[in-house]
Amino acid sequence: MTATGTTPTNPAVRQNPRQVANTIKRTLNYNDPDVTAAPFAGALPAGAQVISQIANVKTAFNAATTNTLVFGTNSTNYNNMCPIAAVNLAATGVYEVSTGLGDVGNTSDSVVNAVYSQTGTSATAGQVVITITYEGGWST
Repeated sequence: MTATGTTPTNPAVRQNPRQVANTIKRTLNYNDPDVTAAPFAGALPAGAQVISQIANVKTAFNAATTNTLVFGTNSTNYNNMCPIAAVNLAATGVYEVSTGLGDVGNTSDSVVNAVYSQTGTSATAGQVVITITYEGGWST
């Protein structure tokens, strides 16, 4: 986060110099100003292998009609790591997301963005914490 409380649009890569698992995390609230393309605080290094992805819905999102979450590195719709139906934002719980595991095809350092979308009467509540665990992209 920056001094103004926003996440930088071009975050630094998180890459431990040892061959260990690394994580990047984003807490996304229904009313965050960047909710339509919310970057994680750290970027995935080139060649990273995604080990796990967890979306922990801590507070259910309550838009009247739909509440959807996607995240990923593809700048067209950010859904290559978490497709639209993988997480039920209307119910609290922990969701394991298997899409996007392994090599996400990033040949350069890649920013991961989360996107919350809603329809109907706007949400007045909702929080999800997304954690991505990955191997740091080191050649073997």
